[in-house]
Amino acid sequence: MANMGELLTYANKAKILQAKNSKKGTQLKIEVLLEGDQLALFKPQWYPRDVKISGKAFSGKDRHFGEIASFYLNLILGYNVAPITAGRNVNLMTEILPYASEQLKQTFYRESMTDGSLCFYGVCYYCKPEDVVCARENDVVEGSMVLMLDKKFKMFMSPWKRIYKDGKYAEWETDLNFCSKVLKEKTTSRRREIILDIIAIHVFDFLIGNGDRHHFEILRRNDPNANGHSRNFVLIDNGKSFGNPDEDFIDILTPLYQCCAIRQPLLAILKKFQGNLGRSLEVIGAVDPIQPLLTPAHFRALDRRLTIVLATVQNCLKNPDRNVFGRVVW
Repeated sequence: MANMGELLTYANKAKILQAKNSKKGTQLKIEVLLEGDQLALFKPQWYPRDVKISGKAFSGKDRHFGEIASFYLNLILGYNVAPITAGRNVNLMTEILPYASEQLKQTFYRESMTDGSLCFYGVCYYCKPEDVVCARENDVVEGSMVLMLDKKFKMFMSPWKRIYKDGKYAEWETDLNFCSKVLKEKTTSRRREIILDIIAIHVFDFLIGNGDRHHFEILRRNDPNANGHSRNFVLIDNGKSFGNPDEDFIDILTPLYQCCAIRQPLLAILKKFQGNLGRSLEVIGAVDPIQPLLTPAHFRALDRRLTIVLATVQNCLKNPDRNVFGRVVW
């Protein structure tokens, strides 16, 4: 069995055998077949590292560097449920075009009006010819390579999903007792465990600034008593992360402060990294081929957001009547 270092090297170096438009999600990505019959998603770079996405928690396109940084953070905090992701520089001319499907090839062209860069726009819900990714020098595009898990997942719609329409609010945004209602839903099997999973994932999403997780992929474990911060869901698609280090979207933490519950192992590891989470991610992220992954402002934001998470838990402990499960720490 390959170790983590070998898998990351594989994601960065393995030969691409096939390339086609991905049907997953709504944004531009290329589904590739790597040597060894491993499917992967290549998400190209849209933004520089120092971009600050203005607007809402789900604004902007995917950030390839955020996808990679989120994977490393998932390892640091012991989630261990995100697909292996590494940075990679891909030569569009030699690594993609010779192996591309006709549909994908048709979206490639040379930018004749400027410097002759090789560009493409792919096929997806939001893909259009006027919104393209163009290679840098020598036809190279930077991006994230996400190794796809060899499983088919069932979808679980998040009770705390957003309504993506201005002026309209989801029930959880207006009802402080929303968690109690979710707990009583007959359709939510293993209610407490599921909600504790949701809280764990929302803590992670708050740290990375991802407000766009509207559903979860259910992981079917062989061991019903499996340990972990998230025992039922996996952390797939973390691209809407690290968009603005100056903005903390507190509403991402809604499940935590409405339910006032958290698993003890997660709380313990969060306390362990208080004041040092940003530096820890900076160190482990330095092994990635396209490091540095984040700006110093993002590392500082991680520490600031972690303090907010721990303060929220402390507030729950001081107000036990808000807990819907009978106690805060599980």
